[in-house]
Amino acid sequence: MAMPNLHVRLKPTSNNRLKDLAEAQGISQGDIARRAIDAYLDGIDIAAMLDEQRRAMNQQIAALDDRLSKRFEDHLKSMAMAFASIHLTVDQAGQVIGGRIDELPPDAARRAA
Repeated sequence: MAMPNLHVRLKPTSNNRLKDLAEAQGISQGDIARRAIDAYLDGIDIAAMLDEQRRAMNQQIAALDDRLSKRFEDHLKSMAMAFASIHLTVDQAGQVIGGRIDELPPDAARRAA
């Protein structure tokens, strides 16, 4: 399979840096350019994997949030059932002047606890 051709125009300063680097390492400018492109493409692959992992973690967090919200709502409903059986009479200052507690069914008391 033939290798595709890629033509890149560099600024003069970038071209000089590429020449200097090639001379210092004793390899061709094309090899350095290929390595740079490979590193860039590897970086794109890594970024895509990280994005996929981030999305998966966000889905897990959303699922946990839903479950915790449901459990909290269930707990609040149980607490409301327990408090629904307490009847207080208060005056305008907020002082209790009377009240009674209805007997809770054992199941409601357990859920409220």
